[in-house]
Amino acid sequence: MISRIKTLAFITLSLLIAYLMALQINSFLGISFKEKELPKVPKYESLIDEKTDTVQSGSLNLRLIDMGGVGIVPDSADWGHSYKHNVSRFDDVILGKAPFVDSINFARVEKEFEIYVDSMQRFDYNGIVFRGFLEFVLFDKVSSGTDIYPETSLYRARHKKLRQTFNKLFKKAQEKGLKVYLYTDMVALTPMLKNYFLKRFGKIDVLKKGFWEVYQFALEELFEEMDVDGLVIRIGEAGAIYNKANWDYSSELYVRTDESVRLMLTSFLETVEKYNKTLIFRTWSIGIGQIGDMHTNPKTYERVLKNIQSENFVVSTKYCKGDFDSYLPLNPTLEQGAHRKIAELQARREFEAFNSIPVYVAPLYQVAIQNFSAKNPNFEGVWLWAQDGGPLRSGPLSIYPFHGFNIFTDANVYAISRLLKTPSANIVNITNDWVAETFGQDSVLIDSLTKFLLKSQNVTKKGLYIKEFAQWDVRALGLEPPPMLWIFKWNIVGGGSAVMSNIYYVSKNNVDAAINEGFEAVAEAKKLKQLVESVQGRVSKNKGGFEKMLSSIDFQINLFTSLAHYRNYFLSYYQWLDTGSSKSKNNWQLALKEFKREYAIHMSKHNGNLDFPAYNFREANVGIQVADRTNITIWLSRIMLILLVLSILLGIPVLQKSNTNFPLKSLFLNIWQSLFKPWSADNIPQQKNDTFYSFIWLNGMVIGSLAIFSSGIAPVFIIVMQTSLLLYLASLFLLNRKQITQKSISLLSVLAPILVILSLLIAITAYRGPMFFWSSFWTNPRFLIGFLTLFISIILYAYYVLYEKLRKLFNKTRLQSIAQILIIQGIQFLALGTASFVASLEKSLTVINDELVVLPGGLSRILGITTHLGIPKSIPENLIIIGISLTIIGIVLSLLKQKKTIKAS
Repeated sequence: MISRIKTLAFITLSLLIAYLMALQINSFLGISFKEKELPKVPKYESLIDEKTDTVQSGSLNLRLIDMGGVGIVPDSADWGHSYKHNVSRFDDVILGKAPFVDSINFARVEKEFEIYVDSMQRFDYNGIVFRGFLEFVLFDKVSSGTDIYPETSLYRARHKKLRQTFNKLFKKAQEKGLKVYLYTDMVALTPMLKNYFLKRFGKIDVLKKGFWEVYQFALEELFEEMDVDGLVIRIGEAGAIYNKANWDYSSELYVRTDESVRLMLTSFLETVEKYNKTLIFRTWSIGIGQIGDMHTNPKTYERVLKNIQSENFVVSTKYCKGDFDSYLPLNPTLEQGAHRKIAELQARREFEAFNSIPVYVAPLYQVAIQNFSAKNPNFEGVWLWAQDGGPLRSGPLSIYPFHGFNIFTDANVYAISRLLKTPSANIVNITNDWVAETFGQDSVLIDSLTKFLLKSQNVTKKGLYIKEFAQWDVRALGLEPPPMLWIFKWNIVGGGSAVMSNIYYVSKNNVDAAINEGFEAVAEAKKLKQLVESVQGRVSKNKGGFEKMLSSIDFQINLFTSLAHYRNYFLSYYQWLDTGSSKSKNNWQLALKEFKREYAIHMSKHNGNLDFPAYNFREANVGIQVADRTNITIWLSRIMLILLVLSILLGIPVLQKSNTNFPLKSLFLNIWQSLFKPWSADNIPQQKNDTFYSFIWLNGMVIGSLAIFSSGIAPVFIIVMQTSLLLYLASLFLLNRKQITQKSISLLSVLAPILVILSLLIAITAYRGPMFFWSSFWTNPRFLIGFLTLFISIILYAYYVLYEKLRKLFNKTRLQSIAQILIIQGIQFLALGTASFVASLEKSLTVINDELVVLPGGLSRILGITTHLGIPKSIPENLIIIGISLTIIGIVLSLLKQKKTIKAS
């Protein structure tokens, strides 16, 4: 009786603990959304009514441009496969060994630079941003001058040569009226610099003034030895995907707190003010650490930066409240604050097919510039990205203005340059002028192509965004997802349940409108193509470019057709998961057939096309595999559920009194006992070979259930779970090897609570398939809380069952039982930590997620899952330490008890 009360008390406590944990998890994962205040961009019809410019306004003082495509080699053989963010500029110029610079290739770069600077001067930009910093520094002013780079160091010789070589470019830019700003991530490192910091401070200590003094000395060197006018610093994006392979200049995310930001800036400003230069700070903190929303939240911005005051200080941030997507409010931090401000604009829109489809954003940017100028007297200008942004080699081979298809990028660069001189200028007139310069003076041609450009962005928005989702300010998974999301990001068409279920949840009241929008985009793109084709005979200049523009529209139509059918499929599929209606089931199955046909056409036309490359549907196709297998997984789940339930019910007590023997009888009796009478000391007799057959059965139940739950498409996940199960049982059997002969099945039956968990999972998948589980998990709070409460409490009960089995059936003392549990759990942690350390935590999570399509795969291709979700990268090491600690504690407890027993005897 006491044992029953104790067990019931444990179950009650477990349920309470599990419920409280489930509430906390739900508060983190829960989804909420509210309407956005989006910029009101005039439609074509209203723009065309204003033929003349309004009141003239003054030009903006800072009109910066990036380096464009200067120094980027069009390596077509390696294009279209990499999501690395390093553009590999000057790859064929900078050499690892002496003479450090390839003179022939640098001569080519010099010509490119002259052409580009001449164009930007004509467009009236007055500053150019050049990525580079450590490559030009010797650290001569640090201590003896050779503490970081000795006299014989390769770095010292290389940096001298690079400084001498690239300063030629900087002088040419200044001669053309463009100031030069170097650009670096912080913390920027080389191996020797990192070793110096570790030797001096014991770690990369961004909270020590002496740490930043090293970079101050570096900046003094640059200002004294090179023709540069300032430095741009970014802290929010760094690490592996930004670093260059086989190049030992890297960056790491160490600056994550208010204090570290302020110390960094005040240190740099001391040097900048001394030399009367400019420090431009990018507040692009993108959710990292304590300062995560500094780039979009005025309160955080003020908290971090309000005490930084200097005329030499400029704050730069993206014009919108987020990344360069459409459907975003203007950035409120640019509308206020005492600092000088510039807005970052992107001419080659990375999330809108890198301008391989019609993308003309000048009207949107005009609204932004006018808004910031009106609201903030400290708003001074713009930094336009003609090439930068996103993983260059994942998109089209377009290197502005030298290689590939750059028509829409050029239109944006031209129009924005005019707006920076006269923000109130009429955008129709500006567009007319660009068309005339690019394709000819024919008035019908000019009017038609101007209409095409001014209407193009709305069509692109319809094809690439789902308005019913994008128009809302959404919070999910503790994050603020981007407005596109179903394409996450660039060209990665999503299939992850966390993404698709949340998009459906937000759009569910207007699913038909969300679906129809995709087909409207196709129809409108076809109309614009007809408009452009109607004036083809009037083109008098750049006929090759015009033909490429028509090909771009063809690509848009082809891409949007595939995306429209995919949109129809996944929204209908999740509608069926939600409602179970036969209509939505028929819709998604029909839409899926249509998508597969259009997808095949898309790939046949554009896979490997460097100008208009196919989108990446890998993740989408994994999600489709799950959907395709829905019917079979439902029926397999029902069969497996029967077997799981029988594994429990065939052990009911009445069978203990029966003389009838049947296969696995002893296993089923032990399972029942473990679940409902774990304190029992009764040893159930077992027959020859029962252990082998019992193991096969239990292993089949566990691995079979997980295979069904993962739709049979996750081999690595299954291998990991199988290995974990075998390691668990091996540890348990090894620790009890002296008593195992007639009790092996009793020991196997400690897996009984796991069978209950699997029964719960499989019962859910037997209803509408595995994705029904995930859809409900992400969007139904009651389901999430209920499932997690049961799941966590059963896990806790599993430990209780193991404890009681060891105590009563194997005659272990309390201390010995706890010791064994600690050892077994320690081994599990140690194995998991070691595996994730060897493979790397990020890679391990990426592989599992790519198989299960839970989170958007794009997370791994940007900063990584760990960084995005704030998962500590030290988890593998911590698991190893915890595993070793638990194992040692368990062994010590076991030995202590053994010594006491021996002494007593």
